[in-house]
Amino acid sequence: GVPSSVPFSVVYAIEVFDGSIFAGGVFPNFLASFPLNSSAVHDERAASPGPAIVAVTPNPLNPQTRIHFNLIESAQVDLTILDSRGFHVAQLHSSVLPAGEHNIGWDGRDGRGRRVASGVYLVKLAAGGQVTSAKVAVLR
Repeated sequence: GVPSSVPFSVVYAIEVFDGSIFAGGVFPNFLASFPLNSSAVHDERAASPGPAIVAVTPNPLNPQTRIHFNLIESAQVDLTILDSRGFHVAQLHSSVLPAGEHNIGWDGRDGRGRRVASGVYLVKLAAGGQVTSAKVAVLR
């Protein structure tokens, strides 16, 4: 079962996606993930501050969107788009970025340059051994 002490003040959804538990917090379009084997699920004090997606704007994507995120320290950053089934759609970024605020654009195309279909996609940000995610809608 899911532990009762999920580290958010308000939880609106719990999902299992791509091998991780996702707990929706105070913001309706924001999800934070914790790997299934992570002690952070059971003990908030064990969780070190990680990357945070601040906003995905505009959402829905029209005709492109920007993913705004913060890093508390320099880290290898992998920013990926996944479809609703968890399949890889596009790799937006994969390199080291310095601490601070960043934003990266997505034009609604897959890794081969084709426009993706309408639907809900997951923006997955992996940095410093932690993952955060946000949903983005594509309307065609």
